[in-house]
Amino acid sequence: MSGKDHLDMDQAQRDPGSVFDSPESLGARSDLTAETKRELLRRWAYDARELAAAEDEGMNGGEPSLLGRIEAVLAAMDEPPERDD
Repeated sequence: MSGKDHLDMDQAQRDPGSVFDSPESLGARSDLTAETKRELLRRWAYDARELAAAEDEGMNGGEPSLLGRIEAVLAAMDEPPERDD
């Protein structure tokens, strides 16, 4: 999904990775509130942790760097905006 294409919010809440191209694209959307973005990113992080745990148990999982990327987007959302002094 890219830009401001139609957003299936129910699907996004169940599986953010199936709706958004990347954590960064989710974080960049201007049509979602910050709290909605955080909720979706937290869900995505949970899913990524579950995949990592499955991979540790010998099952094939997801992209190893995904959790770090999700956490980076969440951290960037919590940073205060830069001020022009």
